Amino acid sequence: MIVDMFLPIFPLYRMTLEGIIINTLLDSENYEFANDGSSLTITRTINGEQVEVVFNGQNLNANNMSAGGTFSSITVKDDTGATAAHFTLPGDVQLSDAVNAAFNATEVGNIPPIDIDPTVPGGLYAGEDASVLLALDIFNVLLIQFAGFIQILTGSFFDDVVNSYPVDDSIATQGGDDTVRLSDGNDTIDGGEGTDTADGRTLEAGMTFGITSANFGTAGINASFSLNNIEALIGTEYADIIYLAPGGPSLAFGDDGNDFLYAGNISTGVALHGNDGNDTVQGDAGNDTLSGGEGINQLDGQGGDDTVLYTWATGRVLLDFQTDVSSAGFARFYDNGASQGDTYANIEHAVGGDFADNLRGDGADNRLEGGGVSDRLYGRAGNDTLDGGAGADAIYGNLGADIMTGGPGAVRDRFIYFQANESGVGPGNRDIITDFTPGEDRIELSRIDADISQGFKQRFDFIGDAAFSNTAGELRFEQQGGITVVQADRDGDGVADFEIELTGTLTLTATDFLI
Repeated sequence: MIVDMFLPIFPLYRMTLEGIIINTLLDSENYEFANDGSSLTITRTINGEQVEVVFNGQNLNANNMSAGGTFSSITVKDDTGATAAHFTLPGDVQLSDAVNAAFNATEVGNIPPIDIDPTVPGGLYAGEDASVLLALDIFNVLLIQFAGFIQILTGSFFDDVVNSYPVDDSIATQGGDDTVRLSDGNDTIDGGEGTDTADGRTLEAGMTFGITSANFGTAGINASFSLNNIEALIGTEYADIIYLAPGGPSLAFGDDGNDFLYAGNISTGVALHGNDGNDTVQGDAGNDTLSGGEGINQLDGQGGDDTVLYTWATGRVLLDFQTDVSSAGFARFYDNGASQGDTYANIEHAVGGDFADNLRGDGADNRLEGGGVSDRLYGRAGNDTLDGGAGADAIYGNLGADIMTGGPGAVRDRFIYFQANESGVGPGNRDIITDFTPGEDRIELSRIDADISQGFKQRFDFIGDAAFSNTAGELRFEQQGGITVVQADRDGDGVADFEIELTGTLTLTATDFLI
């Protein structure tokens, strides 16, 4: 639903309009709203069978008009999709408060007349300070234009799209997940309940947004905003500066342009998305989510456990938190300073896109997530969480007690080990594979020397669930409650030197391993 005006409260004056496009009271020289005849024009788009429109707290400047008076001029013309009517009132008129009085338009050609019928006692007076002056019942009206004035716009309890206009608006969207499209003017916006968005893409210059207000100082924009209960902010297609802080939005999008997005001092975590352009994106003490989008971006998580997103990427992503790398086979490089891609600091976690990504951690406790195809994830040191997502993934936990997930789909995920010290012994020390499927997935141990007493590298001997026999190089599994533990004895003392924990009670065979 698109809502452009205030919904019903007790009107003093009502008019009924049906099935037309109306350009009403545009001539500020002859008929004036508040503030001595603002020259601004407001355009409304209204959808739905019936919308009641109310203007609050405003005054009209007009002289007296006797009962039974008529408009001095009415012209009607054809327009695309509907009929357009333009009313011009002389400067010495005022609508009276007579009950059931009617003002009738004159038919022009084959265009039917338009009746304006006040049905409620009251009226429009110069100096009036009532909370409601004018209400309209509108049936299938496509476009209405009024001379500019301060107005109150109220949405419904559904998911509304509310268009502000180049006047000073007070907008309350109430319930639902609403979007308020910003424009010129000094607006106060309250999103109410739900997840609400202030959308600046309709503005014609870059945004400078600070704390809970937005100011537009660039030529062509004359606007400021006070935002309450707004959870997300979308910038303009120009170069924006968006600085968030407690009490304001916690989600910001830069849209086009070379944008600066800052988390401010929000310690609970924010999400900042630069989108197109060469953006600077900076978190703060919270656990932030950052995304630069297209362009060469600078990303800094600052404090907390921060995540970079490449879910938007249109090609393969090579991301390395530890080493500068680049490759012509990848669309993006997230590589600590190389000119081919983004630069970063203080970011611990990464989410790839829908291509064959290569994501590599560092010594921190990284979380790396693949996407929809076959990805390679390298945990390096630290207790990492690696999730391949859909596709046949290759997952390297490396050092630390890692948690690894191959992801959905009837495909072979590979869990690959280079050294025996890449998984320990006992709970809290060994790696965990959360979704190993026997006969489908595979644990690769072929790079590990199975018998350290021999002079050359030896392969493991899989013995099923049999006990160790004090022979170096034996590989077995055993079920322990609701888990399955893979164990290897590399020195022949009958005690496991290496373990991997598999979630679930599983029966393994030699084909589940590459040894």
